[in-house]
Amino acid sequence: MEYPVEQIAELKEICSGAQQYEEGGITYFFLPKLRTPDACSPEEVDALLCPTAHHGYTSRLFLAERVASQQSLNWSTTARIMERMWHAISWNIPQTNLRLAQVLALQLRAFR
Repeated sequence: MEYPVEQIAELKEICSGAQQYEEGGITYFFLPKLRTPDACSPEEVDALLCPTAHHGYTSRLFLAERVASQQSLNWSTTARIMERMWHAISWNIPQTNLRLAQVLALQLRAFR
């Protein structure tokens, strides 16, 4: 899926190394060393943002490792994507048709 250049630029403002990938017909954005919200550990983690529907969720944020947070998180998924293992929490955003940066912000809200 093609995304507007300005939306990808917004992601790069948040995570300078952001890159788009396709696997199995699904678009992902690799976000290396994504900063996690305050009071999370680790403070940075590699992440994959899937801004479209994925296994019953409107979007998914996959992390290279489980992030400790002050929130009680339900780590429900481990997936192999791009030859790497990823973790995801059970967190669904009801909105669709959002900008990439908005999807990322709403996914990160679960950790606050």
